Amino acid sequence: MAFMEPAYKPDTSAEHFVANILPLCNGPSVTLRLQPSNKEYVVSRNLLCAESPVFSAMFNGNFKESQQQKATIEEMKDIVSVRNFQAFVQWLYQRTIEFDIRNPEKRISAAMELAKLGDMYKIHRLEQDTAYYIRKIMLSDLDPDEDACWRSPEANTVYLNHDHIVSATLLPPGNPVRTLLVEACVDDFLRVPSHKFSKEIMEYPSFGVEILQVVGRLVHEPRDDDEMFYFADPISNIMLRIGRDWRLCYDDEKPVM
Repeated sequence: MAFMEPAYKPDTSAEHFVANILPLCNGPSVTLRLQPSNKEYVVSRNLLCAESPVFSAMFNGNFKESQQQKATIEEMKDIVSVRNFQAFVQWLYQRTIEFDIRNPEKRISAAMELAKLGDMYKIHRLEQDTAYYIRKIMLSDLDPDEDACWRSPEANTVYLNHDHIVSATLLPPGNPVRTLLVEACVDDFLRVPSHKFSKEIMEYPSFGVEILQVVGRLVHEPRDDDEMFYFADPISNIMLRIGRDWRLCYDDEKPVM
């Protein structure tokens, strides 16, 4: 069971750091203060503004933050906290995401908060790296060399919970982390009648719509005839091939009335 490499993978090489990150570390700094914890972080203005158009407008526009080179950021439940802001600062300089949390489910919870912070400040690269980080957690218990004929439909979602799905729905469509959680639910959705997040799909229909969009994309991907999907048309009960515009014809085949 070989794993396919994701379309996006963070570049954490020394070459990339020296060429793209280090030059931005030079120059003026700005101070970011979290309230009410009163924690302060002094970071490179160039580095911060290169990643976030929100911070760029704040420190390079006609705002008081631009004059003072300081900004106060209000802590918000499940979005801005000391923990995830420190993780953001670490990522800003090192391009790695780390949480001192052993439990995989809780690590995903922390990463979901980081994703929402990235969305708030339009830090697209952080969103991509967070999605990659969560995907690694999802795959952490799977053996890529295992030659198994069967795997659990919940293999991708074993560490996902209700709050993770709700957090994903708060991210805009197309957000890398939201897309990842949608794609993680597809296996269970297709193979189990009462799948793990049936309730969440009913409560957040836009999330369910995106799962169906992924299903549509997957079933129409090119494949050999012997790998085609078949289904019984609910109206006529005729067996059809998914991905073809014609049905399987048999002489004695008639619609079930």
